[in-house]
Amino acid sequence: MNQQMMSQLPLNERNFLQFTLLVPGAQMPSDGSQNSTQGGAVSVDGAREHSNNFLLSFRSGRPFTVYRAVDQSLTLQGGLGFSDRPDLIANPFKAGPVVENPDPLCQLTVSQQGRAADRVRDPSNWFNTCAFASPSIPRFGTAGRNDITGPPLDNLDFSFLKEFTLRNEARRIQLRFEFFNLFNHPNFDLPNNNFDTATLSSIQSSNAFGNKPPRQIQMGLKYVF
Repeated sequence: MNQQMMSQLPLNERNFLQFTLLVPGAQMPSDGSQNSTQGGAVSVDGAREHSNNFLLSFRSGRPFTVYRAVDQSLTLQGGLGFSDRPDLIANPFKAGPVVENPDPLCQLTVSQQGRAADRVRDPSNWFNTCAFASPSIPRFGTAGRNDITGPPLDNLDFSFLKEFTLRNEARRIQLRFEFFNLFNHPNFDLPNNNFDTATLSSIQSSNAFGNKPPRQIQMGLKYVF
């Protein structure tokens, strides 16, 4: 049996992009001089009284395995939790009937009162369940470990910073607004991977572990002196 598998944390297609927009303009030296030899130089890299910051992150989905909930191979694995896998007989990310599956319901799509997915990579059917089948005799299945990839993660964070200079230029107030998951984009958890349940392939949550929350907004105020 071939037990090669994808890593639990693949690094392919994992990208981060961060950039800042500064307000055009020039800043005078603190002593008011325009001559660098007389105490300072004029800065033309933007008047940094306020700025907009963006952080874009996206990565491919995490791999997972489809398991059985029964001792399919009769190897008495129940004490440690069942780890048998079904047979993989077709491309799980191809929608439509699967003629190779002996289940008659897999010859019809869900919209036709069957089991085959009408579409895949959807919360209701992330993959086509009819691509998997139960072996006709007790044995290990042909499905591999971590051979299916779950939903990707796409996120955009945004922050706005504004500074107010007080009478004494050495003192200022900084106001900051931060938006996490700015567009409130849903980032789904892995779908149900239990072959012996009716909800196989369906995504049932989007933030079960608290690491992919919906949009969050916070405000901060800082006094610099």
